[in-house]
Amino acid sequence: MYTLVPLAVGLGTLYMRQRWLLMLGLLAVVSTLAFLPPSRSLVGGVTITAVLTVAISIYAVRRWSFRGLLIAIAAGAIIVGGVLMTPPAANLRTELQARITSDDIFSGRGKILNSALAVWDRHPIVGTGWFSFGPATSEEVVREALEADGLEYDPNVYWHYNHGHNLWTTMLIERGLVGVVLVTLLLFLYFRVFLPIVLSRDQKDPVDRGIAVGALLVAVGFAVAGLGNTTMMNEHGQAGMAFIAVAYGYLRGRGLLGATAGAGRQV
Repeated sequence: MYTLVPLAVGLGTLYMRQRWLLMLGLLAVVSTLAFLPPSRSLVGGVTITAVLTVAISIYAVRRWSFRGLLIAIAAGAIIVGGVLMTPPAANLRTELQARITSDDIFSGRGKILNSALAVWDRHPIVGTGWFSFGPATSEEVVREALEADGLEYDPNVYWHYNHGHNLWTTMLIERGLVGVVLVTLLLFLYFRVFLPIVLSRDQKDPVDRGIAVGALLVAVGFAVAGLGNTTMMNEHGQAGMAFIAVAYGYLRGRGLLGATAGAGRQV
């Protein structure tokens, strides 16, 4: 998970013209792919595949090439698939096979969600507070809530963990419906702000487009990895949000956002 932000920013850096920046971007991409095999992170593997696929697709979509888009999707899968076929990825392949063939393909995340849904209505609007998921969804609390509804606690259906292993599941408990709506809206705004710059067919400054691509890919990582982890609620998520904030300020100052969008390069 910690490599997703460097991967996204590295892919954005590949738009730059300076050779040293291109080398740094390539190093970030290669380092991420090299770290994947021993990481044994299936969520990370899925997210890296998604980020690479979106990055490659940007080029095709800007030219309205459906064939290019299909090639981009296949290329993203082939790149990660090739990495997973290397000897260091043997344990990750074993884990992937075990997960697919098991009855619990989501590694308990569905059970954690069930526990959260059993108690979320106790504090439905603003939740129970930061880092409170563990005690708020403890087995004792869930049992009590189920018994109040005439239900029994089944370990095959409910499972306790100290966080939701899902961005929205954790938000539902710790920040309630307000948190779920706001984090979803924030992700939507990330896409709404950066996607038009990324897909613009106008001649953009490479730095402007590269920064927008990096910020967009960070948001892609947040959204995809958020299905299996808490992303924006931990330190690497905060680092990604800090980058997005800086990228937004830069692009706004360049006149590419808001009412001044479309202005030429000022420096």
